[in-house]
Amino acid sequence: MTKTDSQIQYDVLAELAWEPSVDAASIGVEVHDGIVTLAGHVQRASTPSGRPSMRPSA
Repeated sequence: MTKTDSQIQYDVLAELAWEPSVDAASIGVEVHDGIVTLAGHVQRASTPSGRPSMRPSA
């Protein structure tokens, strides 16, 4: 099943909102023909090890 651009945008926004180190309100998400464009600024978040924190995607 192919997702619509609106469904993809919703999914991306939900992932951004889930990540506590990202202020999702300062990230714009546009989707056109299945291609996602993000715009905005984020602060670099680090873990205690000094490595950027990342959540694997499914």
